[in-house]
Amino acid sequence: ADTVTPGYATAKVVMEISVPQATDISVGAKFTPVSTNTQKFYFKNRSFALKEGVNLISWYVKKIPGGSYVASLESDLSSFEPTSSQINLVTDKVTSSEKFTIDLGLPKVEVLQTQEAEITPQETPSPSTSASPTTTKSTKSPSTPPVPSLDMTATTNPQTAPTTDTTDEQIPEIPTLPL
Repeated sequence: ADTVTPGYATAKVVMEISVPQATDISVGAKFTPVSTNTQKFYFKNRSFALKEGVNLISWYVKKIPGGSYVASLESDLSSFEPTSSQINLVTDKVTSSEKFTIDLGLPKVEVLQTQEAEITPQETPSPSTSASPTTTKSTKSPSTPPVPSLDMTATTNPQTAPTTDTTDEQIPEIPTLPL
C-alpha cells in the first residue's frame, strides 16, 4: 500500500521495544500541533505482536495535515523514552520521528554460557602442548595432517607447517628459567 496520501503528510514512527518473552503491545500515537492557533490533534491506536528480544517497528501514521507537531506515544506495557518528540511533517512526504524505546529486558541467553564452557577447554590444552615440544614433533608427521593453529598460515605443502609451528611453540619456554 502507498505510504503517502495526496494532500496529507505521513509520520513514520520508529519504535525499538525489548521484551524478555513474546507478547502483544497496544500503542497510542498522539500528534498535538505546536501552534496555539490550531486546537485539533490527531491520534491513532494500534496493537503489535512482539517476539522475544529486540523489536524494531516502523509504524506509518497517515492523513495528518502538514505542520509542526509534538508526537507522543503511550503503551499498555511501559512508558516510552522519550515520552514526546517534536516532528515537522511535510505535505505529500513521509517524515521519520525520533526513535522511541521501551526496554523491558532481554531473554536469558543460555547459548553464551555453553560457548564459554567450550572456550575454556580449548584454551587449557594449548599451554600443555607448548610445554612439551617433543609431543608436538611426534604428532606432526607427514602421514598425519597438521593440526590447525592460530599461528599457522595457509600453505599447500603440509611438511613446511610443522617447522613453522615448532619454532613458534618453543618461544613460550624461553621465559621459564629456573632461579
